[in-house]
Amino acid sequence: MPIYYLDTSALLKYYIQEPGTDFMVELLESNAARDQFLTSTFALLELSSAIFRRFHVQTARDIQLRFDEDTGVRFNFWPLDMVVLSYAVASVRDFRLRTGDMVHLSSALTIVAINNNIGDSFMVSSYKELLNAAASTDLIALDPQAPDSLDLINQLRSSGQ
Repeated sequence: MPIYYLDTSALLKYYIQEPGTDFMVELLESNAARDQFLTSTFALLELSSAIFRRFHVQTARDIQLRFDEDTGVRFNFWPLDMVVLSYAVASVRDFRLRTGDMVHLSSALTIVAINNNIGDSFMVSSYKELLNAAASTDLIALDPQAPDSLDLINQLRSSGQ
């Protein structure tokens, strides 16, 4: 069963029209029934902070409402617990990522380990450093902004991944 871990940069593209939005709409709205979409509870704060900094209050509230409505329907949250934090602290030396990116990578790798889902798990992000770190692990890196991203997701789905 494919697991797609969505960092905040990917989630934002679903709610805000910008490069990569078409990919995120395709990924989340045309998904196979077996696809799972997860993000960290840390994304709650990151997404809210990003939209309220970027937009007027009413627009930000509207975006936040859409996000809240999708919670548990389009995607689920993975808790930011001591397992994730311990892995992040132990691994920061190897990956040298920013704090938020390290939380997302550690969350995704924890999900893969617990579900024993090696080879069928994806990191969806627009941050090159995070994608490079993910690609060096058991995660397949997907950049919504990549020119061939829509073709790639369609190929993955037609091949059964």
